[in-house]
Amino acid sequence: MYVKLGQGTLLIIPLSYRLESTMLVAKVSPLTDEIPIEKGQTWRLATYSLLHANVNCYSLNSVGPTVENLSGSRRFLAVYLASAISSAATSYWFCKAPAVGASGAIFGLVGSVAVFVMRHRGMIRDAKEDLQHIAQVIFLNMVIGLMSRGIDNWDHLGGSLGGAAVSWLVGPA
Repeated sequence: MYVKLGQGTLLIIPLSYRLESTMLVAKVSPLTDEIPIEKGQTWRLATYSLLHANVNCYSLNSVGPTVENLSGSRRFLAVYLASAISSAATSYWFCKAPAVGASGAIFGLVGSVAVFVMRHRGMIRDAKEDLQHIAQVIFLNMVIGLMSRGIDNWDHLGGSLGGAAVSWLVGPA
């Protein structure tokens, strides 16, 4: 699976099986306590988001083109990578379970859309309603994360905040 980025391509490696076993996640996850970041493998903060399972392909395909159309391919890639790193760092610091997935970076893309809508609310007819929908999506996903085993809400929170921060600092294309 890949995402077309204008002139470039972002490779995403889908896992075709469910990662329910902690041992299995620990073996395939680049972000785990077994191979700590403190030992100098900081590249794992970015690469763990290239592995994913379940609905991340659908989610990335849903929100990715919107962010790329609003901000351009380079800014999209900057937001995605910064969100991946911020989500990984947040997950690593606050959640000790092994982590894998693009969901934090995808939450960063949602945060990026929220910043765009806030910045341009004067030009967007239903900006308040759009922001409410974005908040509902984030809230519902956090609730699902609290009710489900194996979902890392710290990752999602870190990605959302990272994507919003980068979009706020970099601005629109």
